[in-house]
Amino acid sequence: MSLNTADTQVCLWTLGFDHPASLATYTANGGYEALRHVRSFLRWGEECELVDLPFKRFPKMSYVQPDTRRVNEEELPILLAIADPVMKDLIVFGMLTGLRPFEVRSLQQEHIRHTDQGVSYLFIEKDVKGAKMTRVPKPRSVPLCKEAEAIIERQFTSHPQSPFIFLNEDGNPFTRFSLRGRFRRLSKKCGLNSRIVPYSLRHTFASLQAVGGTETTSLAQLMGHTTTKTLQRYVSNTTKEHKEAMDRNETRLMSLIEGGTKNRCPGAINGGKNRRRDGEPTERQKSETGKNLT
Repeated sequence: MSLNTADTQVCLWTLGFDHPASLATYTANGGYEALRHVRSFLRWGEECELVDLPFKRFPKMSYVQPDTRRVNEEELPILLAIADPVMKDLIVFGMLTGLRPFEVRSLQQEHIRHTDQGVSYLFIEKDVKGAKMTRVPKPRSVPLCKEAEAIIERQFTSHPQSPFIFLNEDGNPFTRFSLRGRFRRLSKKCGLNSRIVPYSLRHTFASLQAVGGTETTSLAQLMGHTTTKTLQRYVSNTTKEHKEAMDRNETRLMSLIEGGTKNRCPGAINGGKNRRRDGEPTERQKSETGKNLT
């Protein structure tokens, strides 16, 4: 069966929209995501010999890097006050561990490990995002602090029959869309100008770690990045933090200047007795003059 333009339009209608660009009104990358699904759908039909595509190239849609912001210190208390107990624990847990949203949703008891010294950590061997981008999959290990351990224990106590840590009100794990819907409703209730998404927890974790002075290589390993360049998308400093950084630089610089004025100038040896006066010949000039005389 050959697939013409009309058949392509029917496929688009079947998926619920007139054109991939129509979804751009919902998200910046709506058209890109829609076209990706259409391309996968049509290529699957060709592989199953259901359709014969007359073209190999698909139209391109622009892709905008998501501009996810973090949760600031004014919004966090309001967000936690409105959230239900499960969402409150999920928000705090995400900021304490820096896990990706799908890692938080799929977190189970089997991911929790303990060392001989009694240190608890998360060992995520499957569904690692970085494993898809490297030849050799690298499991991710995330140490757990006391509060994160308390959240896990509290959630396990509320539903001991399920291996998952976080469950919704129906007793099922959160899906991608249900979790985003929860954050969308919370942002609306809080009256926030810009919406908070599940990835905001991960961005908040990275920003707090960077402000606290965590070394970039350690932070990249904690977040499961294969390179430190990816941190540039996560670490977002505010004007207040920039001002504090400039103030710290001023303090360090002025201390160096004040400390330098108290010490002697390196050229002023013996109180300046050996310093060459203006117009006085240098040692090299004196030696050359002596050679010419001989």
